[in-house]
Amino acid sequence: MGYFRINRGFAPGLAQAQRAVDEGLLHLCRAYLPVDTGRLRNSGAVASPGKVCWTAGHAAACYRRPGGAWAERMLADKPGALAGLGADALGGRVKR
Repeated sequence: MGYFRINRGFAPGLAQAQRAVDEGLLHLCRAYLPVDTGRLRNSGAVASPGKVCWTAGHAAACYRRPGGAWAERMLADKPGALAGLGADALGGRVKR
């Protein structure tokens, strides 16, 4: 099982923003996942607030090999995307 931790520093009243960031990470990473059968892509889930995982048996091995690390590659390509999703969930916007 492969895990990716994201910001868990939200105040308790901001659970909706955390949920939006968690779900957004899963959605945005889909384009970066290796696809053979789709099993890995379909195994993405929110394990707990601030912690997403891919539960397919081969997830960790895929993440460690060259071209893996899909969450880091997505974040490098789309800086600020997750902050924007959290801000949108709260009706705000990200300062640039």
